[in-house]
Amino acid sequence: MSSKLISLYNSILFNHPILTKSISTAFLFGLGDIISQKLVEKTEKFSFRRTAEFCLVGFISGPLYHYWYHFVTLQGEVGLLSKFSPKFRIAG
Repeated sequence: MSSKLISLYNSILFNHPILTKSISTAFLFGLGDIISQKLVEKTEKFSFRRTAEFCLVGFISGPLYHYWYHFVTLQGEVGLLSKFSPKFRIAG
């Protein structure tokens, strides 16, 4: 079952990378806020609005992360960042 879900996710990610990353990031931001409200802050009244706001921020930032990691990867491949730190070198 889990391998089918992973295959499905990878297929959708390959065909629609920006939308998939936006939805995934929104889900993770929302989940993080739910965990924060319930387990860390232990609030008595759950704030759906706050969670929705976190989801929105995650949805918007998904494409930003996509392009940022793409940029960083390209910099490592051409050696701009690898000149300063070996941890930026891309294994080939």
